[in-house]
Amino acid sequence: MLELVNEARAVGRSCGSAGWFAAADPLALEPRLNAAAQWYSDDMHVNGAWGHVGSDGSTLRDRVDRTGYPWRALGENIAKGQSAPESVMAAWLGSSGHCANIMRPQFTELGVGRAGVSWTQVFGRR
Repeated sequence: MLELVNEARAVGRSCGSAGWFAAADPLALEPRLNAAAQWYSDDMHVNGAWGHVGSDGSTLRDRVDRTGYPWRALGENIAKGQSAPESVMAAWLGSSGHCANIMRPQFTELGVGRAGVSWTQVFGRR
């Protein structure tokens, strides 16, 4: 998934109503963001949570704060139903808001989670 995200960021692209984004620096995988992303993928898969609020009422900020990651900027993409990283990335890149998260230059790190067909990307900057 990190490779697919960085391939997408390597070229400028239109993100529909979110506008045009120039190529952006590659992201680095970050273990605490991975933990937050995996927790939420598990939650969506096991508890049927959907949207950006977990079954325990947690928000993205709550989930990242639990890991101790000292964030200045955060973003989250979620998806359900795709069975392969390439298909979920295609769906995210075809959605204005999700594409914008992938392309935003202020993000420098990424965490990824998957449980079954529930996917989470957590973007951050310290």
